[in-house]
Amino acid sequence: MGKKSNILLALILIAAIGVFVTYKFIFKANDDLSNVKPSSSFSFGTLMDKTVNDTSSLHELNNKVVAVTGNLLKMSKDSTSTTLEIGETNSNSSIICQIDPRYLNDFSNVKEGDSLNIKGKIAGFTIDTDLGLGNTIQMIFCVKNNP
Repeated sequence: MGKKSNILLALILIAAIGVFVTYKFIFKANDDLSNVKPSSSFSFGTLMDKTVNDTSSLHELNNKVVAVTGNLLKMSKDSTSTTLEIGETNSNSSIICQIDPRYLNDFSNVKEGDSLNIKGKIAGFTIDTDLGLGNTIQMIFCVKNNP
């Protein structure tokens, strides 16, 4: 009986540790980039040029915090997130930036056409070579960049 109890206790302990680790992984806190210094700073045009002329360096920026200056084309809100679209009115390309919900108030007074200086983590990009829809860079955890 003692051997079976020890095995059962060990299995319960292993399962509890597994549940705890899984919970911590799933519900880990989002990165707070407000005090993180960006690894690079770009204007909208300079960063978008990388989608055409230098995709290898754009790949290197994946998961890095970068600062971007550009004009706000559109601000979209839904029940779970607020997203900024930064770009130029004469271009189909844009940077889509999901705002860190902790800093929504920092963007309460911005309107279309405003010049913004933001920073966030590059989460990916899409390059349109055939459809003419423009290239897109996705950023997450975006906050205002106060250099």
